[in-house]
Amino acid sequence: MEENKTIKKIKVMVVNFPHRIAFLIAEHIKKNEDMELMPFTSAKQPGTLQIGQIKICQIVPEWHESILKELAPDILVDFTLSGSESAKQNTKLYCRSEIPFIIGILDGNRDPLKEIVEKSTISAVIDIYLLAQDIESYGSEVVDSIRFLNEHREEKGKVFSMFDVLKAKYV
Repeated sequence: MEENKTIKKIKVMVVNFPHRIAFLIAEHIKKNEDMELMPFTSAKQPGTLQIGQIKICQIVPEWHESILKELAPDILVDFTLSGSESAKQNTKLYCRSEIPFIIGILDGNRDPLKEIVEKSTISAVIDIYLLAQDIESYGSEVVDSIRFLNEHREEKGKVFSMFDVLKAKYV
């Protein structure tokens, strides 16, 4: 008799649409059977976006925290392009909401974010996002990071880098 095994999908919410990297990551998530792209994102203005067959609802800032707690994604993916203060505020929000996250930052200074996560009850991957890097391969690396972080979600206050993810995958 064949067993009917259902795999629990990793619920992933990607924030900061309409940036190109967010769309690319969403497309990579949709291609993976073990992941589910949640149809919500953060935005300054309410509205909807279309990604293939999926309609993404944009959540305005005053609702971010309550909606995150209600939706309870397994992992958040955030590539904050607007500077380190936004990344810091988002990190605090994700820690308060107790949702593990992957965040890509532009300014190269992980330390303020790392300090916030280390005092929290969650784990995170904090990576320096380089605009010049190969965008397509970066999408695959983020998918690997989602799986890695999902496996390490019980490690409280732990900060990983993309190097940690790749090392775990290939070593």
